[in-house]
Formats: sequence, C-alpha cells, structure tokens
Amino acid sequence: MAGSLVTGTGRGGYRVRRVRRLLRHIEPWSVLKVSLAFYFCVWGLVAISTRMLWGAAEDAGTIAKVEHFVEELFTLETFEFDSGQILRVFTLGGLVLVIGGTGATVVLVVLFNLISDLVGGVRFTMIEEETAVRQRHLRRGDHEVDEPAIPAYDLGRGQPDRPPTG
Repeated sequence: MAGSLVTGTGRGGYRVRRVRRLLRHIEPWSVLKVSLAFYFCVWGLVAISTRMLWGAAEDAGTIAKVEHFVEELFTLETFEFDSGQILRVFTLGGLVLVIGGTGATVVLVVLFNLISDLVGGVRFTMIEEETAVRQRHLRRGDHEVDEPAIPAYDLGRGQPDRPPTG
C-alpha cells in the first residue's frame, strides 16, 4: 500500500502521509453485535423521552384537550386515550424495530461483502499524521538520552521489554 509523504505547513510540526487502503470484507458477526447495541440504545432513548413527553403532556392538559377535540370532531359521547396500552404497544413496536433494523443491517453487510468480491472492494485514501521529532538545543551540562522514556510492551510475555541484566 503505497504512500506519499507530505510535510505539513502548520505550526504543529506534523508530517503527513497519504495512504491508500482497500476495504474488502466486513465481519457480519461484529456488525450484528454493534448494531444490536446501537439500536437498543436508540430504542431506550426514544422510549424514555416519549414517556417523559407523554407525562408532561398529561400534566399540561394537552392530552385532555386532544381527547375533547376528537369527541367534538366525530360527535362521540366519550373518547379517552389508554396511556398504559399506548406505551406498551409503543415499547413492543420499538423492540420489533430493533430486531428488524439489526437484521437489515446484517443483510446489508452480507450484500456488501458479496458485491465487494465482484468489484474488488472499496478504495479510500487516509491521511496519517506523525508528530515530527524536534531537536532541542542542549544547554551546557545536559545529556542526550537514546533510550525511550516509556518501555515498549512485549505482547508475547505480557510485560514491558527490559534490557537483559547481568
């Protein structure tokens, strides 16, 4: 994956490298987990905010005014909203939409993977910023240190790399 080096002109001293990447496959299992969590969060927010708005409308008398308006419009003797039933149906409908949205997202990812196999994937360009290492002017008596201040982490041993002693 070829990259071209472009030096930044800003004050930050960044070096920028453009890198072309290719996206060919998205794992459906990970998309299922992420979309399920996302849709549940959205459902929860909408359910809580709807309950709060319904309660505020009841306290303000808006629901009673709408009920009275429907009575007059259709010449009914009585008309009342069943708040508990409406919110239960709304909650169950939201759960159905969560499952449906998650299923649709996974189907779209599988479709993307199939199309990606035919056309070769999606190419895009990323810009990677690297902070430039600045040389400090050493004052008299200062010494330059070659070792990194933070030890690197060795994945095989699960502990920071240390130079051999002895």
